[in-house]
Amino acid sequence: MDIIKIIGLGLISLIIIILLKQYKPEFAVYVSILTGGIIIFLVLDKLTRYYYINKINSN
Repeated sequence: MDIIKIIGLGLISLIIIILLKQYKPEFAVYVSILTGGIIIFLVLDKLTRYYYINKINSN
């Protein structure tokens, strides 16, 4: 389910970026940087959870 959230966030931000580029291109850059940061945070959160679960199970 989490991958669907990440894909949805990417698609929604893509639409917003396309719309913003027509009128205010500088805000489109901010939206893309913010979205990239949020996606990285979500992915790292999932990766650290799996890392700690595997570390606990291996002991």
